[in-house]
Amino acid sequence: GASGAAGEISHSRSSGRSVIHCWCGTPDCLESVAGGAAIVARLQEEGYDIGGTTDLVALASAGDARTIALLREAGGLIGEVLSYVVNFLNPDLVTFGGQLSVVQPFVAAIRGAVFQQCLPVVTDA
Repeated sequence: GASGAAGEISHSRSSGRSVIHCWCGTPDCLESVAGGAAIVARLQEEGYDIGGTTDLVALASAGDARTIALLREAGGLIGEVLSYVVNFLNPDLVTFGGQLSVVQPFVAAIRGAVFQQCLPVVTDA
């Protein structure tokens, strides 16, 4: 992009509610609603002894039901915002990075939302 921020959707407004403050100033941005730090904050509020995203991935890998539910919810919110981008740009490929990109329930929720909310002509390939 012109200013080096192409593909940056994490500060787009989402339909979720912020649980952490984000520097961007956008109310309910994806990062403050569905990012790793936001999910960690939610679990901490619920009494989990969790320090960061590495612990989050470990809890998900161990099959913790609440953690997986929060990851699925977050993935759905990310997929919701991503579907706008996919419908608009019609890319051949969408790539995920970061620690949560290996957590299957999270990725599956993103994919599910994209396939549910995008035009079939966009997702057929």
